Amino acid sequence: MVAIEPPTSAVVIFGDENDEIVKLLNTTASSFLSLETKYYSASVQIIKSDSASTDLPINGVIFNNSFQQAQEISENYEPFRESDVRLFCTKIDPTKEMHNWAIANQVEIIDIEEEPERVLQALESSIWPGATMKSGNPYIASGRPIESASDLDSSAQNEQNSQNDLLEMLEAEDDFNDILGLVQQTRSAGQGMSDEQRRANAERVISAISNMLGSDLLLDDE
Repeated sequence: MVAIEPPTSAVVIFGDENDEIVKLLNTTASSFLSLETKYYSASVQIIKSDSASTDLPINGVIFNNSFQQAQEISENYEPFRESDVRLFCTKIDPTKEMHNWAIANQVEIIDIEEEPERVLQALESSIWPGATMKSGNPYIASGRPIESASDLDSSAQNEQNSQNDLLEMLEAEDDFNDILGLVQQTRSAGQGMSDEQRRANAERVISAISNMLGSDLLLDDE
């Protein structure tokens, strides 16, 4: 029998009465989620919103409830502000209000009918507290990958290319001024963030605006 490592962090799921998100993660309610990537291994405790509090650091919050409920929780639930992964799962086309909220709060909106696999991918994109790093993949104390100068230059060029593509797309849209306001709001919110956080935030913004415009814009994984 394979030994199960005790969890070192937690993810909280709100509104998942039918265990829909839990099933997508191939686990069961109130159990451990084992994350295995090429960089790390981590055991994460899954907590339902009606469960007792935990002493583990909460690094992820998933909303599978109404937009109004998600708004209220995001305003009053302190671990939400401290979590690195913030997901809002829906089966309907997000409204402009939803996109505005998602950008302001760095939340990724996921269509769980179109991209159910994205839930796990988003969880794996973060380095969870207490994760066991795999050899050959150096990480700094914050849990982010160490980037070489060439990596940073390449990343900056990719970001610039994405911004140029986005500007070309926006010029053809009637609601350019509204969207430009969202970009400016996000730029202001990015002050004080690390380069890695700003890049992640920029990707969320481009993804959200792409959805608002009904575009097929794809973000580069690099």
